[in-house]
Amino acid sequence: MNKLMGKALIIDENLTQRKTLSGYLAPFFDCQECGTKESALELLRDNLFTLIITEIRFNNVSSEDYLLRLKELQPDARILAATADPTPQTVYTAQRGQMDGLLVKPIKAKTLYDKVEMLFEQPVKTLRAESAVIRELKITLERLGAYVVVNLSGRIIGSTCSLLRNTVSGLISKGIRKIALNLESVWAIDNAGLQFIHQACHTLKTLAGEFCLFNIMKVLSSITANLKVMESVSLFLNEKEFETKAEKEDTGRMVFPQGLRQPSF
Repeated sequence: MNKLMGKALIIDENLTQRKTLSGYLAPFFDCQECGTKESALELLRDNLFTLIITEIRFNNVSSEDYLLRLKELQPDARILAATADPTPQTVYTAQRGQMDGLLVKPIKAKTLYDKVEMLFEQPVKTLRAESAVIRELKITLERLGAYVVVNLSGRIIGSTCSLLRNTVSGLISKGIRKIALNLESVWAIDNAGLQFIHQACHTLKTLAGEFCLFNIMKVLSSITANLKVMESVSLFLNEKEFETKAEKEDTGRMVFPQGLRQPSF
């Protein structure tokens, strides 16, 4: 499947649901999200989308008129309705709303990919291989001022946290006390990932060190939804902000301590 098949819009009142679906689709679509049908309709008036996934029920009320309005505003888009209540009435509402398919929550990645492949006639084998790569977490290390920067690509989730934890623990054991995570290529962070970040920050604080995150825009919603967990972590929206801090704290050219090797994952 092509890296970008166009733009996708996820419409759901539940933030976690929106982030989960965006995480699944982000490698293939330019994803946007809306938490209300009103904000979605406003966005759809001036923007074209290739794929739309929308909850059927808002405030516990199904709306056939809302679904028809989506189709009217985006006649060329593929539109999938999502529901946790797949009753005959819900299915009927989706059909009357001219939806291209129905997704039943909780929505698994395989189910979503199967539906997208069917709608866009993309080969199953290619998408399966690409989605397997996306589930991995790629890590490289570099120096920036007084910090070791951990460049990440993929998702910081339960199944990948052990890899990141081992990397950070290895740096700390080598005497590194200033560590920054570059999240520019991170698609999603779940609760396990946020808890790891909180723990790593706490560990470094007790060692008089510092733990930073930068290039956080793609996962900003996940971070702001868990501010209590993240309150002790230094956050920088972009690389320029972080570089300014790193340069101010740089006390001279630093090299990797003896025995530290840049991993190749």
